[in-house]
Amino acid sequence: MKRRTLYILIAILLLILFIAYSFSNFSFRNIIPQASLPEKYKGYREIQSGVISQNYQSVLLFNSDNVARLEDFPPLFNADNNTVIVARRKDSPKGDQSDPIEIFLKFNTNGTVIDSLIFKEDWPINWAGFLITPTNFCSWMLDGDKRNRPYAEQNQALTEDSLALAQHFKQLYKAAQWVYYYHYFDLYNSRLDSLHIDKALFYQQGHWIALLGKNLSDFETDGYPAKGESLVNGMHNRAPDEHIDRRNAYIYMDYFQKVHFTKGRGPTPGSPTGLSSQDEWQGSGYLNLILKKDTLHITQDMTKDEGWSGESSPYRPPLPIYYFTNDRLNFGLFTNNGYQLFIIKKKVK
Repeated sequence: MKRRTLYILIAILLLILFIAYSFSNFSFRNIIPQASLPEKYKGYREIQSGVISQNYQSVLLFNSDNVARLEDFPPLFNADNNTVIVARRKDSPKGDQSDPIEIFLKFNTNGTVIDSLIFKEDWPINWAGFLITPTNFCSWMLDGDKRNRPYAEQNQALTEDSLALAQHFKQLYKAAQWVYYYHYFDLYNSRLDSLHIDKALFYQQGHWIALLGKNLSDFETDGYPAKGESLVNGMHNRAPDEHIDRRNAYIYMDYFQKVHFTKGRGPTPGSPTGLSSQDEWQGSGYLNLILKKDTLHITQDMTKDEGWSGESSPYRPPLPIYYFTNDRLNFGLFTNNGYQLFIIKKKVK
């Protein structure tokens, strides 16, 4: 009887230990010594520490006050003159309540800044190589002209009826090389907003024309799409989103060093989403970044999802990695934290 009681007590104790282990962050995997870092990776450095190869080095280009948003606004490459445009958003000086300013930097093929342009309001977008806002345009990226010039506006008095407006629109659209639509809520004009007055921009024969009219943007989904293909386009991110560990000609992770194991969690009782997390290893990724014939060796935080099943890689960085370059350039742009942009260019001798 005593032996049976002992067995029951042992079973209860084991059950308690199992439950406690299941709900704790403790894992026996963190007790087991991990393999030491191979010698070839001990020279890898964080990008913030400065990475050097035979001919190239990484240098901090700028700290951004706001997330660089390189996925939405990548650097622009002008294929006509082989220049690169990078936008930086900078907060106003302390105590100044005005909006942040936007600074555009222009680089030559060697990564040297050759010009810059500042916008203090009405942050522009790139359309066909022009920096456009709802009220004006600038051709600086194409020809270096920094003037903000107004559009030649038509139907300002809003006197055209729907039939005349449609005919006017189609006439301008047919002759236009590039077309862009501003919806009324993007014009920041209370009068136009209340009347649902849109603005359609047309570029023809070296001039930008702006047509005002009610619901003009409806034409965009009715067979008259925006047109903006030009020699100035966003650069392609060379860092693969889903296969950072797959070898390629630009950047890839060559090795992963395990540091700490974190147990996954099942869905929380009562959770509206029922989300769970995977077992994962936190560690360091060792990346090879290739520029021309050189390879720069970079290390950074990396996570591996254990038990991951799918076509994408189980490895993921804390924040997206961006690497921009092309065959015409002798430099590259890199970030792995969203706020700091590094330029990789030839070493100063």
